[in-house]
Amino acid sequence: MHSRRNLRIKVMQALYAHQQNPSRDFLSLRKALQQSIGETDKLFLFNIYFLIRVAEFSIDDLQAQSEKHLSTADEKNVSTLIYKNALVQKLTGDEYYRGFVEKQKPHLKTDEDLVRKFYLELKKSEEYKKFVAENSADDKSLSKIFQFLYGEMIYQSETFDSWMEDLYPIWADEHTFVHKQVDTALKTGEIGLDDKEDDAVKFSFQLLEKTFDCENELMELIKPKLKNWDADRLAAIDLILIKMALSEILYFENIPVKVSINEYIDISKLYSTPKSKDFVNGMVDKIKNELMRDGKIQKSGRGLVND
Repeated sequence: MHSRRNLRIKVMQALYAHQQNPSRDFLSLRKALQQSIGETDKLFLFNIYFLIRVAEFSIDDLQAQSEKHLSTADEKNVSTLIYKNALVQKLTGDEYYRGFVEKQKPHLKTDEDLVRKFYLELKKSEEYKKFVAENSADDKSLSKIFQFLYGEMIYQSETFDSWMEDLYPIWADEHTFVHKQVDTALKTGEIGLDDKEDDAVKFSFQLLEKTFDCENELMELIKPKLKNWDADRLAAIDLILIKMALSEILYFENIPVKVSINEYIDISKLYSTPKSKDFVNGMVDKIKNELMRDGKIQKSGRGLVND
């Protein structure tokens, strides 16, 4: 359930860290990449935990309303079905999720005032009132109300955003990817993580290794195209992205050339200078054309050169 783009960014960050400290060997870089992936997983699981905790607040609310002598109609409009349902059971019953809760103890980090705030806002919404009125716990209804709670309320909240940045410094870089992970989990009812490396993670380690090991060969391809550019004065991220793109083009036969180029252009828009996308695109395209002419690009399956 890992995104290849997100993993490409992590590889870029690992290579950038190496450039700042060239004495680091490959094993230390690989370990840093693995730790970075693990931190994103924790971030995703914490968001799932927080979302479920907001739903769980319905239990507290129901108890509070039962103890009141006078309550408004809106206050009485409580349903624990938003917490006591199959979707929540599946997510909280996941082995990886349970391990996260046991080891990381997210309840110690959770702001209960924020939990209460989101629950009360949800309770006032038309979406929640409709959910309560329908009194349905089918997969579609549950997925819809949770996607509304997370995607339209929690994720869009500046308060939540600021709080998450304080808790997890990587939130600013990872929030879009985490949002997609949470959305997928709510649609499928699956956490989607396990202790085994999925294909995307294996790809990231291979990409790191190839780009690291073939540094000299890749620079030999790049330097003749620099002309009046001083390689030492180029944006460090640009050079790393070009090398990573060429690594994919040369050494990953099942990834289409166009996919590799487009991915690194998009990443350059996010992490480098305003002119980087044109520079990265132009450099990679020139080198790619020469490699194709010389028959040095070997692709197979869905990775055919002309795809």
